[in-house]
Amino acid sequence: MRYFRPENNVSAGPITFSKLRIYCIRCSENIVILDGGGEKKGQKTQDGAETWRAMRLMMDIDRKLIEKIRAGDIHYSSDLMQLEGELFIDI
Repeated sequence: MRYFRPENNVSAGPITFSKLRIYCIRCSENIVILDGGGEKKGQKTQDGAETWRAMRLMMDIDRKLIEKIRAGDIHYSSDLMQLEGELFIDI
Protein backbone atom coordinates (compact mmCIF):
# COMPACT_ATOMS: atom_id res chain seq x y z
CA MET A 1 0.00 0.00 0.00
CA ARG A 2 2.48 2.51 -1.21
CA TYR A 3 -0.10 5.31 -1.36
CA PHE A 4 -1.10 5.07 2.31
CA ARG A 5 0.82 5.38 5.53
CA PRO A 6 -0.02 3.98 8.96
CA GLU A 7 -1.85 6.41 11.22
CA ASN A 8 -2.92 4.92 14.54
CA ASN A 9 -4.50 1.53 13.71
CA VAL A 10 -5.69 2.56 10.22
CA SER A 11 -3.95 3.95 7.14
CA ALA A 12 -4.18 7.44 5.67
CA GLY A 13 -3.52 8.60 2.16
CA PRO A 14 -2.47 9.84 -0.18
CA ILE A 15 1.06 10.18 1.12
CA THR A 16 1.96 12.72 -1.56
CA PHE A 17 0.98 16.35 -1.17
CA SER A 18 -2.77 16.67 -1.45
CA LYS A 19 -5.55 18.53 0.30
CA LEU A 20 -7.57 15.31 0.33
CA ARG A 21 -7.15 12.76 3.10
CA ILE A 22 -8.87 9.35 2.94
CA TYR A 23 -8.65 6.43 5.35
CA CYS A 24 -8.55 2.68 4.97
CA ILE A 25 -8.15 -0.56 6.87
CA ARG A 26 -5.80 -3.08 5.33
CA CYS A 27 -7.18 -6.49 6.20
CA SER A 28 -4.79 -8.46 4.00
CA GLU A 29 -2.72 -8.15 0.85
CA ASN A 30 -5.95 -8.51 -1.14
CA ILE A 31 -8.57 -6.85 1.05
CA VAL A 32 -8.74 -3.13 1.80
CA ILE A 33 -11.70 -1.31 3.29
CA LEU A 34 -11.87 2.30 2.08
CA ASP A 35 -13.92 5.00 3.71
CA GLY A 36 -14.35 8.71 3.37
CA GLY A 37 -12.11 11.38 4.63
CA GLY A 38 -12.08 15.05 4.02
CA GLU A 39 -10.09 18.11 3.22
CA LYS A 40 -6.81 18.21 5.07
CA LYS A 41 -6.75 21.37 7.20
CA GLY A 42 -3.29 21.10 8.74
CA GLN A 43 -0.36 18.82 9.47
CA LYS A 44 -2.34 16.58 11.85
CA THR A 45 -5.58 14.72 11.32
CA GLN A 46 -6.92 16.41 14.44
CA ASP A 47 -6.51 19.81 12.78
CA GLY A 48 -9.67 19.24 10.72
CA ALA A 49 -13.01 18.16 12.21
CA GLU A 50 -13.92 16.27 9.03
CA THR A 51 -10.68 14.27 8.85
CA TRP A 52 -10.61 13.65 12.60
CA ARG A 53 -14.19 12.31 12.51
CA ALA A 54 -13.39 10.09 9.49
CA MET A 55 -10.28 8.63 11.12
CA ARG A 56 -12.07 7.95 14.40
CA LEU A 57 -14.85 6.17 12.48
CA MET A 58 -12.32 3.93 10.73
CA MET A 59 -10.61 3.21 14.04
CA ASP A 60 -13.97 2.17 15.52
CA ILE A 61 -14.73 -0.01 12.49
CA ASP A 62 -11.30 -1.64 12.77
CA ARG A 63 -11.84 -2.39 16.47
CA LYS A 64 -15.29 -3.92 15.84
CA LEU A 65 -13.99 -5.87 12.83
CA ILE A 66 -11.24 -7.43 14.95
CA GLU A 67 -13.79 -8.32 17.65
CA LYS A 68 -16.04 -10.03 15.07
CA ILE A 69 -13.13 -11.95 13.55
CA ARG A 70 -12.02 -13.14 16.99
CA ALA A 71 -15.60 -14.20 17.79
CA GLY A 72 -15.82 -16.12 14.51
CA ASP A 73 -18.62 -13.94 13.11
CA ILE A 74 -16.39 -12.80 10.23
CA HIS A 75 -13.76 -14.91 8.50
CA TYR A 76 -11.59 -14.87 5.39
CA SER A 77 -12.65 -16.91 2.35
CA SER A 78 -10.51 -19.95 1.56
CA ASP A 79 -8.72 -18.02 -1.22
CA LEU A 80 -8.18 -15.03 1.13
CA MET A 81 -9.84 -12.70 -1.38
CA GLN A 82 -12.99 -11.84 0.62
CA LEU A 83 -14.35 -11.33 4.08
CA GLU A 84 -17.37 -13.52 4.78
CA GLY A 85 -19.96 -13.83 7.50
CA GLU A 86 -21.84 -11.13 9.38
CA LEU A 87 -20.24 -8.07 7.76
CA PHE A 88 -22.61 -5.50 9.26
CA ILE A 89 -20.78 -3.49 11.90
CA ASP A 90 -22.83 -1.40 14.29
CA ILE A 91 -20.99 1.68 15.57
